[in-house]
Amino acid sequence: MAQTAAQKRAQQKYNAKHKEQRKLMSYRNTARVFIRSYASNDDLAELQELMMSRTLVNREREQLPTIESYITQHDLADKLIIWDRPEELLTARQKTDEETDWQDWFDQTITPHFNRDEPVIEFKTANQSKYYSCTQAIAILDWQRQGAQS
Repeated sequence: MAQTAAQKRAQQKYNAKHKEQRKLMSYRNTARVFIRSYASNDDLAELQELMMSRTLVNREREQLPTIESYITQHDLADKLIIWDRPEELLTARQKTDEETDWQDWFDQTITPHFNRDEPVIEFKTANQSKYYSCTQAIAILDWQRQGAQS
């Protein structure tokens, strides 16, 4: 049955309004078709590794509100910085200091410890910064909070 002109306009309006949601649904459906119909055992093993990695990233991201709340409550915006992804940290360093080989620093200091989609928490002290995952940062903040209460 053909769509009427009004139905076509309504469909176009819906598609435009829900562009991101439709894109995600398309990706999800494509992944399902691939897994159900075409994936080899090697493909499935690789996908399993990717899923485990993404699960860890999702867990880290779920903890961000706790860190953001702590930063706000204790007025630590100048000492704690949340980088949504490691590349954001690299880009910021390169913008502020073009003399230093930040790419080399990044490859040695950050890349071995963080997934490319994982948030990075930067703790700034007097002359240096330390970098932690959300899980590590929360453990440190809890430890500091307990020490302050004692």
